[in-house]
Amino acid sequence: MDPASHRRKEAEGLLKKARIFYEKSEHEKAMDCCQKAAKLDPNNHEIPRLMAASLAGLGMHNEAAALISIADGMEINDLYSRGKTDKALGACDRIIQAGRGTYRILNMKAAALAHIDRHEDALVWFDRALDLKPGDCALLSNKSASLESLDRHEESVSCCDVAIASNQSYPIAHQNKGVSLASMGRADEAIACFDEAIRLDPKYANALSSKGSMLLDMDMWEEAARCFKMALDIDPTLYETLVNMANAVGGMGMFEKALEYCGKALRIREERPVLHVAAFALVHLGRHKEAITYYDRALKLKPNDYDAILQKSSSLSQMGMADEAMKCCEAASKMRPGHYGIDLYQGQALYSKGDYEGALKRYEMAASKSTGDLEVLYNRAILFDEMGRHEDALRDYDEVSRLDPKHYLARLNKGVVLQEIGRREEALTCYDEAIEICPHKYEAFHNKGLLLIRMERNGEALEALNTALKLNPRDDAALFIAGMRLHSEAKYEKAIRRFDDVLDIDPNSGEAFFHKALSLESMGKDKEAGVCRAEAKRVGFHMLK
Repeated sequence: MDPASHRRKEAEGLLKKARIFYEKSEHEKAMDCCQKAAKLDPNNHEIPRLMAASLAGLGMHNEAAALISIADGMEINDLYSRGKTDKALGACDRIIQAGRGTYRILNMKAAALAHIDRHEDALVWFDRALDLKPGDCALLSNKSASLESLDRHEESVSCCDVAIASNQSYPIAHQNKGVSLASMGRADEAIACFDEAIRLDPKYANALSSKGSMLLDMDMWEEAARCFKMALDIDPTLYETLVNMANAVGGMGMFEKALEYCGKALRIREERPVLHVAAFALVHLGRHKEAITYYDRALKLKPNDYDAILQKSSSLSQMGMADEAMKCCEAASKMRPGHYGIDLYQGQALYSKGDYEGALKRYEMAASKSTGDLEVLYNRAILFDEMGRHEDALRDYDEVSRLDPKHYLARLNKGVVLQEIGRREEALTCYDEAIEICPHKYEAFHNKGLLLIRMERNGEALEALNTALKLNPRDDAALFIAGMRLHSEAKYEKAIRRFDDVLDIDPNSGEAFFHKALSLESMGKDKEAGVCRAEAKRVGFHMLK
């Protein structure tokens, strides 16, 4: 038996003994047993009830009434904490009908009703509690939360203002006001409220998480992630915070980290939003087969999950499984007939088959149904580039950037198109704009570095590629360039390590084998160099003379 169970059993024994003394009217002895039992099991509401009965037997009626009130609250809390909300509500009703409905009991009933989303009923009981204790900060804050759940944002803010006027140092009132202001789109005011709640209670995890959510909505990923980390340091079991943290680090391009947080959230419970976030991260890592398993898990929870079906279609297209992707689109079309998303994802499937004209027709149909949709414009731009219609591609990328100035991939891919048609300086500008939008993603640094090498601006190129390598240690092109640089500096052993890193990522990189051979020869290791040259030849690499 564990120590806690042993203490509870010992307390039960003392309680039985106290009842015997009470029945004999030996109230002082009963009180003594109850006090000892309460130290062993402070959450047993039967102990203060018996103490109250003994106090009443001794004529101490006011003290007895106070203990009964405490016992009532303990009973309701015990039922509520064990998930027995219906029984907690029943206890509230019994206590109220017995004429012991203090404002705390009324508040508890209201809170229990709010817990099961009966917010209209909860408001009635919050108001009855406030009739007994007008201006109570905790009651007003609880009432504001129910008003917010009913989308009565203005009323919730007003309720919080009354609470704050009553007690400016009550952090929950500031937090709840911030939540309602955020719902109304008043971001700066909401953040100010969250900051005040955090100032009052630096360990207030919910306020930190709420501020992070607000920053996440503003695409301020790094700042949001800092808030979420602080909240999770306080309470690592905050489910919504884990999911939001995955979103934040995913927005920063840290997809492996996003998967870690998704895994932590999934160990708490499995819900569709976190499955979608995990799948999104896997897609960006190119792990489409794994992403599909997460979409399938989401579909198991909700078979008509329209977004999961279409995103699964997209991953199937990426894997070259166009027919399976089209079947997903057909299933989605039964849910939302004529929706532009069907045309969009059918276009992706046709694109994956190399049917560019068919894909373009689908994208045009999607565009006609949803003017200015970013995903349609972005996919059509990719297709135009593949078809050699570079000006059309640039037009669509520009429109995406106009509609969403922080669209990283639109700037990045516009740079690729400009580079393809020889407009190098403009391409560099696009890469710099992409870096400014998202300095945590490596692709723009990678592209910029390779372009600068072609422009013979080697110093700037190496700086960009080094940054790309810091952000993505498995960037094989950056690793290869680093190896070349180290070789030119006669740092042959370090150069070989970089070429080996490249070969770890791409075992058939003829260039890596060849340049590793050159470094080995420079070290006088001709036999090992010969092996590398043979491997370079095996994979089809031949150095032009």
